[in-house]
Amino acid sequence: MRRKIVMIMVCLILFSGVSVNAASARITTNGPKTFQPMNIDRGHFTNTFQVGLVLSSVEGTEGISYLRIRITYDSSILTNYGGAFYSIPNNMAWDPPAGFSSEYITLGNASYYEGAGYITNGTHFYAINFKPNEGVEGETNIRFEVVSARDAEGNSISVGSATHTVKIGGANTNNNSSTTQDNNNSTSNTSNSNNKSTSNQPSSNSSTTTETQKSANNFLKNLIIDGYELDKEFDENIFEYTITVSSETEEIGISTELQDASAIVEITGGKGLIEGNNIVEIKVIAEDGSERIYILNIIKMGSEELEEEEQTVEIDERNNLVLIITASAVAILGTAVVIGTFMYRKNKTNLRGQSKQ
Repeated sequence: MRRKIVMIMVCLILFSGVSVNAASARITTNGPKTFQPMNIDRGHFTNTFQVGLVLSSVEGTEGISYLRIRITYDSSILTNYGGAFYSIPNNMAWDPPAGFSSEYITLGNASYYEGAGYITNGTHFYAINFKPNEGVEGETNIRFEVVSARDAEGNSISVGSATHTVKIGGANTNNNSSTTQDNNNSTSNTSNSNNKSTSNQPSSNSSTTTETQKSANNFLKNLIIDGYELDKEFDENIFEYTITVSSETEEIGISTELQDASAIVEITGGKGLIEGNNIVEIKVIAEDGSERIYILNIIKMGSEELEEEEQTVEIDERNNLVLIITASAVAILGTAVVIGTFMYRKNKTNLRGQSKQ
């Protein structure tokens, strides 16, 4: 009996020390550490800056198949102008209300199913635009709180949240490590109490400098796709476009025009196209290092889709030909009726005249 008790105690001691490594990850942000609005007018998106979200520190899983992120910020300092997904796998499962709202970013499908895509460690998966409200200065926080997440296998996972701090006013600087990591788990309901509004307060840096301020213009002037037209007319304040290519297309040529010659462009994608949606990231980097991203969706049709489209075009052409022939026949028939009626009346009039004589 003592032997059994000893064995049980040994087992309890051994297994109590065993820990299971659960899958985990966190999100980080990149974007400007300080932002100085310029006295320019480019319409709705004038003087906006972008904050990017990056998946990092992925452990115990190949990636993340679902994320729901709550956005909190001081609306007296900033206005949220929305954003866009990019670097997302073609087979990512989407579940309404996937996408962006004023309070949440939703990526993927909460009801995981076999074969769904997922984002991997280091994926820069989202960029969101903010605009400082007129006349405000000072430091403020933008918090991205992960309220729900699933790993590549569809299991619930703890994903650390992040807070991006930006100072409004002063020379523009870009700092990709301006994220405050948050160790709260994925179900945290922490409020955005860290925001510090210093609206209408002068900047603490009152020293005078003769250094020339570097340009923060990171807008495109035009986007040109060789042999194709964008789904809508290019506008510097619209950051996502789509084109459709045939199943034989392997790559496309992309040309850009910059508003400021001191900026540079980095284009990722556009080659080795596969069936479905191919995402091209067009990053404009201003002289001061601030970035702006335009997205081009290239929809490559499958061979079956191409055949269906060709058949549809052929049917449309036949239908148009039938319509033309029918319209011509109706016109000829109408003309014949008019001429016949006229001749009938004329002959009838002549007969009456002859009968009177």
